[in-house]
Amino acid sequence: MSALWCSSFTRLASASTSGLTESLGDDALTLRMYLLDHVDLFPAVTSIPSDSNAVVVLSLANLRRLGLVSHSLVTVRHGDLAHVAQVQLQLHVADDIMYMSPFLAHNLQCVETADVVVEPHTTYPRMQAMPPTASRVEIAPILSNASSSSARDESHVVHALHAFFATPRLVQHGDIFGVPVVGTYPEKHSNPHLLEPSCSSTDVPVIVHADVVLFRVQAMTWHDDGPPCSSTTSPLALTVLKASTTVVQTPATATRLLHERQLRQYALSAMAAAAPLPAVPPSIYPHHMQKLIEWLHPTTVSLPISIALSGVAGSGKKTLLYNAANALGLFVLEVAFAELTSTSELQLLDNVHLVMQKAKSMAPCILFLNRFFVTE
Repeated sequence: MSALWCSSFTRLASASTSGLTESLGDDALTLRMYLLDHVDLFPAVTSIPSDSNAVVVLSLANLRRLGLVSHSLVTVRHGDLAHVAQVQLQLHVADDIMYMSPFLAHNLQCVETADVVVEPHTTYPRMQAMPPTASRVEIAPILSNASSSSARDESHVVHALHAFFATPRLVQHGDIFGVPVVGTYPEKHSNPHLLEPSCSSTDVPVIVHADVVLFRVQAMTWHDDGPPCSSTTSPLALTVLKASTTVVQTPATATRLLHERQLRQYALSAMAAAAPLPAVPPSIYPHHMQKLIEWLHPTTVSLPISIALSGVAGSGKKTLLYNAANALGLFVLEVAFAELTSTSELQLLDNVHLVMQKAKSMAPCILFLNRFFVTE
């Protein structure tokens, strides 16, 4: 049997014990923006909600320059507008560009190849945690010639809104978002008794119509006695969740839409990505690696997380650790524990202290201790 020990570090953990710090302006990056044309299968961490509408995609080098890991919150700025978004890691992205969802680009009023500024967002105690949950949100459908309103039923729209907000959504006042409305035969019902006798419960629904209804966030309230959020306040993002938020639909409104074709295409691709195929597992990682990714996320708590991996020699413990680190965009500082004690036992604590300080200076990273015995 052999054992490995690893611990994750975050740059912000030692900066504030309360978890509430000021924005780190020195870490801001200016990058060229390009639109995402579809929702990629991002490395998913099941304990961290992911909103495909408010997402930016960065390279590993830029993620390390910002001192962040995948699924952290960032602030994206374009001109006088700012929006909170969630960063995702993709290895194929160049270091001088960033990809952004069309909805986020519309809400920032920026077009492709425009220069945008991205910086860590540290308003919330945990970088990966979603913003506070809104208690009430008012949304208005957007009048558009591209939407076939005659083919939609109001009950289908309500059902689509329920399904859309079943996943936590990161929104700000004035945001535009799209809800896919799909017509199937036979129709899906939450109550199985509503099915027609001729429709078997084993029938696979066939999509006969797919549309995207665009909405605008008119007002938000983040607690019961608080005033609605307005555009005059500082950029404040809230989480909208069906189980905790009252969503009120107001009369339709008209607004100018940027990237309308991309908005609808992206919303439909998000719907396809949200429906896993039977032959494809919901995660692109094995279960044991998925668990390790969750445990190693260095912003889950304000203290370093330590994990011991044990197993027979050659069982793949080291490979598992490096694969999990690559998924999060974390650097691995590997140290042989036997070398820390090779001089003398009295120097052990000093050597460990030096290694810990080096890991903190390289944060976010994983400190990986192996070879606990010289004979390994």
